[in-house]
Amino acid sequence: MGGKLQEIIQADFLEYEPTQQYDLVLSNGFIEHFVNYDEVLDRHMKYLKPGGAILIMIPNKRFLRKYYGLIVDRPNLRAHNLKSMRIKVFRDYAIRNSLVIEKLSYYGGFAYRVHQKLNLPQKVLYKVIRALSIKFNPFLESHPSPFYSGSIVAIFHKPNA
Repeated sequence: MGGKLQEIIQADFLEYEPTQQYDLVLSNGFIEHFVNYDEVLDRHMKYLKPGGAILIMIPNKRFLRKYYGLIVDRPNLRAHNLKSMRIKVFRDYAIRNSLVIEKLSYYGGFAYRVHQKLNLPQKVLYKVIRALSIKFNPFLESHPSPFYSGSIVAIFHKPNA
């Protein structure tokens, strides 16, 4: 697409005031680590030019993934704010910030991977869920659902002023 990385900003996101705005803002696996996720979402607007687009992706660790995580991935589950993992959060964000929703949906199959060492019973469950996911994820991916899809994907654009 002809784009290039111009700079990397290492700063406190809630304190930093950007010096410029961008045509494209990407936020991947970020807002779900905050209690004040609405404020964090709204701060993304400071980076977005009129006419620009923003892509936000977060994991979906609610419903089936929550119970799976409680058994085999508890520390990782605790590191995430499950309240942010609802389509309504992003719909409300679009309304608050006068954004046009281009895409807003659950995405992917069941996310079976874990981020910790497993004991024997956890390994057995993991292997069963992994095998089932590999078999059924092609179907699940084509039928996204809040109950099992691994992510939420949101694409918005900011109209010109």
